[in-house]
Amino acid sequence: MPIFSRKNPLVKRYRQVRAGGDREGIFLEGVRLIEDAVRSDIELESVMVTRDLLGRPSIKRLIDRLTQRRVRCEVTTWEILEYLSDVETPQGIVAIARRKSQDLEHVLEQITGIPLLVIVEAWRDPGNLGTLIRSAEALGADAVITTPQTVDPFSPKVIRASMGAALRLPVMERVSLRAALAVMRRRGLHILAAVPHHGRPLTAFDFRQPLALLVGNEAIGLSQEALASATMKVTIPMRRQVESLNAAMAATILLYEAARQRHFDKLDGDS
Repeated sequence: MPIFSRKNPLVKRYRQVRAGGDREGIFLEGVRLIEDAVRSDIELESVMVTRDLLGRPSIKRLIDRLTQRRVRCEVTTWEILEYLSDVETPQGIVAIARRKSQDLEHVLEQITGIPLLVIVEAWRDPGNLGTLIRSAEALGADAVITTPQTVDPFSPKVIRASMGAALRLPVMERVSLRAALAVMRRRGLHILAAVPHHGRPLTAFDFRQPLALLVGNEAIGLSQEALASATMKVTIPMRRQVESLNAAMAATILLYEAARQRHFDKLDGDS
């Protein structure tokens, strides 16, 4: 029987997950993101879809796959979907996935090439974080680590901005900067701080070594603790009248240079 009421417990759960009140769930909206979740090893808990979408062959195939995986699939109305939606134009299908528990030590053990990780300190803008995660996946980074002061990397806006990359790339959330850096040092990674001025020029830096790239807050940059922990600093050369770049753009440029030096032909395999 279709779900008609906003008071339905499942509807309330979707609203809670979407708002970030449930840190174990991920709110997904739209066919593409849900298909991304199906292709990854993300566990899907439930799906809600409008009845008229079930007439589409692609949606029917998707629901059949989810049913085979024993994912709870419920039919609802457009009114309920609009109530649940996080976008101006709902697509008629939403889902809840389970967050994976990511252990930094385990992630590092799985890396077969030269490690390249990104540590994000106190980023506030979900669009920036999503863009960075998308760039990190595209350019061969092994994982993204976010500090407790950083926006939720699995919020709907970050997931959309990452184009699903946050579901595929290892992303660790709310990790203590001090703890993350301790693990990196123990594993022999160099700590590289991205700074707007007075670092080694980007093109003069050797990215072909085990690295953890530190990128700081969009407005104030890296904290004193992060700067003090860095073994190296790197700067993107710019015209003098430009104070700094957008944080996600700067991180993407650094990752691009790392990929260039490590050879682009290896991006489909090891980093």
